[in-house]
Order: sequence, then C-alpha cells, then structure tokens
Amino acid sequence: MYNLTPQGRLEFRLPGYLPLVLVRYRNGEVKEARANLDTLFIAPDDRHVSLVWRATILAEPPVRVVGARLPTEGRT
Repeated sequence: MYNLTPQGRLEFRLPGYLPLVLVRYRNGEVKEARANLDTLFIAPDDRHVSLVWRATILAEPPVRVVGARLPTEGRT
C-alpha cells in the first residue's frame, strides 16, 4: 500500500486464518456459521492492523450459546 506512511510504502501479509464459529441452539443442535472477513482497519502510525470477521446465524430455534475460535493451525 502506498501513501499510508511518511515512508510512502507499507507492506504486510494478512495471516490467512479463518475463525471457527459454532452455534449451540436450545434444542441441542450445533451448527457452524461461516465467518467472512468484513473489515480491515489499518493504523499505520502504530503499525497495527485489525481484522473483523462477521458471521450470520439463525435466530430460530432460540440460540443458547455462540462460540468462536481462531485456529492456529491449518491456515487458509
């Protein structure tokens, strides 16, 4: 990327991880929800990058708990 820093060029690689989101419903069902990379926030002065993934889940049957993990192996 160019013109984000006084040095002119900022180069980095995204980690390639894909979050795993599991939804447990009150009826006992467990389903995986696909997470998509939604937002990439770059703070060039801090040399910091934040990634936000978004998943859509069904509201019915009622949801009991949602869990998310970022696997450290098996990068995509």
